[in-house]
Amino acid sequence: MKPKVSIIVPVFNTKKYLKKCLDSLINQTLKDIEIIVVNDGSSDDSQKIINMYYKKHPSKIVPVIKKNEGLGIARNYGIRIAKGDFIGFVDSDDWTHPQMLRQLYKIAAKGHDFIICDYIVIQEDNYSYVLKGFTGSFFNHRQAVMYSTDAAFSCNKLIKKSLFKTIKYNDTWYEDLATNPLLLTCANSPAYIEMPLYYYYQRSDSITKSNHIKTLGVICAWERLLTAANPAYQQELVFAVARSIVTFIKFKPLYAVQFIEFAQKHKDTISKNIHYQEAILSGKLKDLFTGDIL
Repeated sequence: MKPKVSIIVPVFNTKKYLKKCLDSLINQTLKDIEIIVVNDGSSDDSQKIINMYYKKHPSKIVPVIKKNEGLGIARNYGIRIAKGDFIGFVDSDDWTHPQMLRQLYKIAAKGHDFIICDYIVIQEDNYSYVLKGFTGSFFNHRQAVMYSTDAAFSCNKLIKKSLFKTIKYNDTWYEDLATNPLLLTCANSPAYIEMPLYYYYQRSDSITKSNHIKTLGVICAWERLLTAANPAYQQELVFAVARSIVTFIKFKPLYAVQFIEFAQKHKDTISKNIHYQEAILSGKLKDLFTGDIL
């Protein structure tokens, strides 16, 4: 039987967390799913764990072994072989609420093609908090795009597979940011469910906590968003990029000069954007082009 949902789990040296991740997917209350586990060149015992789960659940687990090429390429590989009409993503050190896929698919079955939920961040000291999947004032398609860079995370979403026909993940850091807002501009009917259904385990070595030079990959993400969006939502996505630049200047101040240089390169596009102008006037956003942005 064709699955309703294909879940793609890229794996790279996460044997410590993988069982909890896969257990959470096997125990989903939505049963018509396939779990595509893509071993992206792991050198630990992750494959032994994958083999064990495949042996126990051959009708659900789809094991894949490939050379290491990064998270985005691993996701693309999974999308290519997925049989479900809807795609979800789970990182192999995270886990899901048992009702997550049932709740998201229930919304998808009503005709929506890009469904977002809230998620719970759990830090290594077990401190946890909820992050909203949508941070605008009221949910509609344009607002969803305008605030899409706030929670560009892939794993709190269920996305119709057909949206990936022309949009793929890239192979740099911040592949989520470079891809999900574009998918959203091409969606026909996005939806938001205000329930925290995904558990994101924030490790001390995660990208969000790193100041590695690869952080500058976010500039490639912004460039892609400014040039590849559905024109019908271009104005909204320009605003989303501007908000993201402001956030990253605070979030990663080591690279603030490079971020400001990118903004200056696109000053004409950003400064003339009506949403950006309104946010500056209302005090909801700092102006990227004044001296006090740093």
